[in-house]
Amino acid sequence: MAKQLAHAAFLRRYHARELLFGKGGGQMKRLPPRDKQYVRFVWREAYAAYLHLRRTGEDRYPKCWRHRRQLNVSARSEPMGERGHWNQWYRSQKARYFRFDLPRKVQGDAS
Repeated sequence: MAKQLAHAAFLRRYHARELLFGKGGGQMKRLPPRDKQYVRFVWREAYAAYLHLRRTGEDRYPKCWRHRRQLNVSARSEPMGERGHWNQWYRSQKARYFRFDLPRKVQGDAS
C-alpha cells in the first residue's frame, strides 16, 4: 500500500512537470486554468510535506535517501514562505524534467 501511494505521488509530480515544462514551456501563464490548478495542487502537496518535516522532523523519504538530500531544516529559524518554496520547488522540478524525464521521453520515441 505504501509503495502504491508513493508511486501515485510520483506520477502526480511527473504529470505536473509534463504540464509545466512540456505543454507550458516553463511558464504557468501558458497553461489553461485547469492545468494551472493541477500544478498548484501538486506544489501545495510538496509545501505541506515541507511544513510537516519542519514541525515533526519526520521525512517522507527512506533513510537511505537522506544522505543525498541537502535540506538542512534546523539552519533556518522560521519556515520558508510560499514564494520561496515555489522558487525552490520550480527549480528542482525543472532540473528533474530536463535531466531525467525529457531524455527518457526522447529515447522512448526513437525506439
